[in-house]
Amino acid sequence: GTEVSGRVMDAEGAPVAGASVSLKVIQEGGRFVSTQADGTFSFFEVTEGTYQLTGVQAGLTSETLEVTVSGNPVKGLALRLDRERPGATLTGRVIGLPPEDLAQLFVSAFGGGERIEPVRPDRQGFYRFERLPPGIWRIGASLFDGRSRSGRLEITPADTAVELDLDFSSGLTLRGRVSVDGTPLSGAQVQAWSREQRAPGTGTAYDGSFTLSGLAAGPTTLIVTGPQGLGGTRSLRVTEDQEISIDLATGRLNGRISSVTGEPVEDATIRLDAWVPALKLSFSGPGARTGAEGAFDIPRIGAGTYQLTISKEGFAPAELTVEVPAGREETVEVQLSPVP
Repeated sequence: GTEVSGRVMDAEGAPVAGASVSLKVIQEGGRFVSTQADGTFSFFEVTEGTYQLTGVQAGLTSETLEVTVSGNPVKGLALRLDRERPGATLTGRVIGLPPEDLAQLFVSAFGGGERIEPVRPDRQGFYRFERLPPGIWRIGASLFDGRSRSGRLEITPADTAVELDLDFSSGLTLRGRVSVDGTPLSGAQVQAWSREQRAPGTGTAYDGSFTLSGLAAGPTTLIVTGPQGLGGTRSLRVTEDQEISIDLATGRLNGRISSVTGEPVEDATIRLDAWVPALKLSFSGPGARTGAEGAFDIPRIGAGTYQLTISKEGFAPAELTVEVPAGREETVEVQLSPVP
């Protein structure tokens, strides 16, 4: 260990005898000594590390000094006592950063009509501000690469201690591969939905692979929309970084659209919307138009439940729910009523 020493003075620069000086690691216990008649103090056998140094005496207190011990004695430190001002102690932790990033980080506090000197978190990410006056405070931390986190809190006159963590965690990562009837699906969009968030979508590569980052833990539904209207959903519970496979089965949907008198309706628009019960929303599927005989055929469509809407000028639109089975064919017959 090594020596850490200095002197405690009052606001006018006179030495303060009998003041209590503490040397401690953030969020941990510390060591205490009293100053001599000339205001000097010394700590011996101090191990390497980063410490907070504070001096107090009845009704007086000092600002906190950050002291780094790295083998050589640390001498000549000066603590100046002043009247203790009211306020709260703010403690917190910077989460989700490796030690090399924490070493480059400062935590700043703005509010209460003033700006407090930034502090550096310790190796575990803990930080501390003392005697923050009442008011609205914004606490922030940023890295040179542009990553930053901030939080907002209110300190009331009755508060003596408050807490705020700054979380740099990027969330959970989901990697996977999408295939259709066993064949990789490239050029599709994959999006994660939950009650808490709608994460940015990503595309599938030539082999159907994809990566979604920043996901919140909990029940999640993946919506896949691919070329030619191919798509589907997959529901799962995200609890950790994981890999999944999504194999979308397909079926076939065809049918005939006619008038109430039995005449074929040519050039009617067939619209399909896939319904996702877990999210109570729908997304667009493939569409079609009827031919001269009023027939339509969608030879390849993701298996599932769809809302089918048929429209044609001069006729009232018709809607029905259809279930397209995997590996099978579903046929519908719909009659349109003319508009009066």
